[in-house]
Amino acid sequence: MGYYENKETPKEVINSQLTALKNCYSSLKRDGVLVIAIENRFAPYFLRFPDHGGSYFTSFLPRKLSNIITKTFHKRPYNTYTYDYYGYKNLLMKAGFENVYIYGCWPLYRKPRIIYNLENDDAIKSLFALNLPKTRIGKAYFKIVSKSLILAKMLANSYIIFAFKGKGRLLGDILYSGNGLGVKIFDLKNKIVITKVRPKKLAKAILKGVKNMYEDRKTISPKLKHIDHDKRIYVEEIVYGRQATLNDAENILGLFNVMCGIYKRYAQGVIVSEYIGKIREKLRLISKESLENRILINQANKIIDYLSLNYKDEKIIVTKVHGDFHLGNILIKEKTNNPVLLDWEASRTCSLLYDYFTFWMLAHSVGLINLKNLIEITPKKLPEQLALKIIDHFKTIDNKVQRKMHLYFNLFLLERIFYKFTLLKAIPYLRDLVTKELQHQIFLWKHISGPQFSENRDQLKNTEN
Repeated sequence: MGYYENKETPKEVINSQLTALKNCYSSLKRDGVLVIAIENRFAPYFLRFPDHGGSYFTSFLPRKLSNIITKTFHKRPYNTYTYDYYGYKNLLMKAGFENVYIYGCWPLYRKPRIIYNLENDDAIKSLFALNLPKTRIGKAYFKIVSKSLILAKMLANSYIIFAFKGKGRLLGDILYSGNGLGVKIFDLKNKIVITKVRPKKLAKAILKGVKNMYEDRKTISPKLKHIDHDKRIYVEEIVYGRQATLNDAENILGLFNVMCGIYKRYAQGVIVSEYIGKIREKLRLISKESLENRILINQANKIIDYLSLNYKDEKIIVTKVHGDFHLGNILIKEKTNNPVLLDWEASRTCSLLYDYFTFWMLAHSVGLINLKNLIEITPKKLPEQLALKIIDHFKTIDNKVQRKMHLYFNLFLLERIFYKFTLLKAIPYLRDLVTKELQHQIFLWKHISGPQFSENRDQLKNTEN
């Protein structure tokens, strides 16, 4: 389906498509399903990029006019035969499929982050209430299409189509693929969200993290209904609300206060040399991977050497943490205005200030220090500005606290690198995303804790003194 090189007339192209679909239909068992991922003929995407035939804007035009354009400029007939929502549905019904369900995709079907049911008006309207579009473009796009189901059908960038031979029923109105660890399936009718854990190697650890501290965090996390280790799924109650912003400082402080109680309950004291020694050994096992990995592992080893030189005999606190504490995972409930902390898959044992520094870095702010004064920070300049903000903060605290903050910040970066490499081993397709984040962390380390630290910003005192 889509592009045909050897067919001359529209009738021949359509007949070929129907023949192919009928062959698929006859090959399926009863109640079998054909899954098709394909572009929408009228996708906004084609305002910027050419269609499969290499022409701009031709997919929006009548076929005859598109044919004239391609014959004039490309010396061949127009053979890109994609359709809109109604065109695909009619074609599949003609081929004999009894039940056809069409889902929209964002941003594209090749790497979809959000898949939403175009048969259900509530699915489109719920995307905002579930805080699923994360980018500005995504929020603007769904603000437009959520006004009408017809608009959503006509303006979807691409479709994922489920065509059933016989009866078919799909569970879920919205599917969301966020951090790569799992796919969230939202069943709006039953008010539940089912998360399917992707990597088999990490499933046990992830499901353990989901169950971790549940009794202690009931008041700040979604209600956990069920965990199935064999199927690698867990079920939670759906929470509606909006994403937290820097203006929700009071709510964020409230979450940290609850988390502080959890940190105290599970706190354990360990010696730095023992703790980083275990991490070094685990990193050594990963260091046989690609050259890119080895370069970053070398940076991790520099942090370990720095800690060994300056802090090896000091005692630190390790405890159970959320593991991914940032604004994107904080939801403010619609009716009560209470904060909820989502996505506990990364919950594990780390150094005491791991969540604090995660929020510091990923929320484009310096955590709880001066939230409202940092709104001007832009994502492009984030690493450089954030490094300077942290250094400015270290200047305001006494030497003992400053030294402790250095220690925990270095531990945070080391733990983050180790965790991300563990993810890479289980989910290789996250490589680009993870590598970019790690490079930002290495930048921060060089400017805040490395050898250049004492030279930055007004010759800050060396922490050795």
